[in-house]
Amino acid sequence: MSKRVQVTLHEEDYELLQRIARGRGTTAAGWARQVIRDALEADTKKVEAKLRAVERAYSHRHPSGDIEDILRQIEEGRNLV
Repeated sequence: MSKRVQVTLHEEDYELLQRIARGRGTTAAGWARQVIRDALEADTKKVEAKLRAVERAYSHRHPSGDIEDILRQIEEGRNLV
């Protein structure tokens, strides 16, 4: 199902949008749709990359210790204690 989005622009911004669209051989609406699609795709890729990073990190089965011991060791390493 298609949905309509209405955006109010200052006249100067709308004229710039039209110039850009004409330069790309499309309409202002067509250009706006493509920009939105590209932004959504880029955002999706960022989320997917983050999820892959979490999955990779979770796949490592290195031993760990008590969180208080780990934090104390970090502080000691920074000479905070």
